[in-house]
Amino acid sequence: MLCTQLLQAYRVGKKLELGVDAAAMLQFNGTRDSRLTPIPNRLRLWGVFCFDTNASFFLRIFTSSGRNALHGTPGAFAPINDISMYRKAIDSGHDLRSRLRLDSALFRWERGSFLLAAGLVNTRHIHSHGYGIMTLPGVGDPLTGFISSHFTRMLALNFLELEHSSSIPAFFLSFRLTDWLQVRTGLTFGNSGYHVFIRNTGLVEFLISPGSGKEGLRIAVIIGASDADESGTHQLTPAAGVNCLLPAGIPGLSLFFGYSRAEGENAVSILFGSFLWHFQAGLIWSTVGGSMGAGYSAARHYSSRTPESLWELFWKLPLAPWLEFTPDLQLIHHPAGSTMDGKAWAVVAGLRVVLFF
Repeated sequence: MLCTQLLQAYRVGKKLELGVDAAAMLQFNGTRDSRLTPIPNRLRLWGVFCFDTNASFFLRIFTSSGRNALHGTPGAFAPINDISMYRKAIDSGHDLRSRLRLDSALFRWERGSFLLAAGLVNTRHIHSHGYGIMTLPGVGDPLTGFISSHFTRMLALNFLELEHSSSIPAFFLSFRLTDWLQVRTGLTFGNSGYHVFIRNTGLVEFLISPGSGKEGLRIAVIIGASDADESGTHQLTPAAGVNCLLPAGIPGLSLFFGYSRAEGENAVSILFGSFLWHFQAGLIWSTVGGSMGAGYSAARHYSSRTPESLWELFWKLPLAPWLEFTPDLQLIHHPAGSTMDGKAWAVVAGLRVVLFF
């Protein structure tokens, strides 16, 4: 993979902050039908306007093109990168042309231990400091950590619709009850073109973080449910997940694991996602000079009894304050649940290059 990230941000007085980030990646799919993919790329422009010390409005637009699916038959259930992200929600068929899209239009009110966020919300970025729902430091950012959606998403938390869209209409409330316990809850609103109760979901997350800093212990437990399909049939379909980041006792080294499970396939659950369960685990090692990660993930799709599993390894190597090289390797076992001879393994290898300005 060849990935270029250009970061720039500046402040205008005390009211407005603007920024841009861009990424491009060269990715090779090593199957019997090996091909060099069209270059996945993404450009995002964002701004934050602060009304006062507590209230702000966040707006971000993006364009994304290229390919994030595995070449050849049978392909893979989960996208192999989240740089060319959420193509299902962006374009139909095989139209890979860029489109300028609205990613977030979010009002935030934060004061002390309380947060209110409402609008078109990217669930990875709810708080002003950047944390979202079910996120772990160092794991879920496709620009700086793992690249496969096996690690950048919780695939079976179908009520968040992470499989279909990067952002959803929603509002969230966050309460810090103690120094170590935070509770976040909210409602999301899906396709309301039929009536107001179509594709709505509710969730609550309990975030336990007795440690301090990015290397501290973090345990997140989240439960939620989706409701309603286009026919007007209402059937509550629950899902739940847990995410954990655990210091390993060595400076800079953390272990992580996550598990999520949805209800069995039914008329409601398949509207929000297509995975019954998803497991991921691995390690992250970070120092001032760089980081590396290694992980294993497995996910069971509704359409297959054979889970798709993946191993990913990356090593971020800083060459200068503004330049980083990151070799990355993915090994996919049973892509799309395939057990066919010659189709049971796929290799996705490459190099990511990151530039900072």
